Amino acid sequence: MIAVLRGVLVEKHPNQAVVDAGGVGYEVHIPITTYTQLPDAGREVRLRVYTHVREDTLALYGFLSQCASMAPNRRWVLWNARPHGYLDRG
Repeated sequence: MIAVLRGVLVEKHPNQAVVDAGGVGYEVHIPITTYTQLPDAGREVRLRVYTHVREDTLALYGFLSQCASMAPNRRWVLWNARPHGYLDRG
């Protein structure tokens, strides 16, 4: 499982960011609270990551702090950071 991702922020959008870590670009779904605190593209970033694995999907959800990634309402946070339709199946 990926727990921490550190690298250069390539791009950011309100629900996702791309982080270049070791020459690999990772697409990370993020909540708006993380988006508003991210640095500008081209700067280094460190995200706590929740790795969601399913039979048909591997998705990364990024947070700026461990507390946010372990929040009791994580399902709500993930619901708001997900791509459209994601996690709708349970």
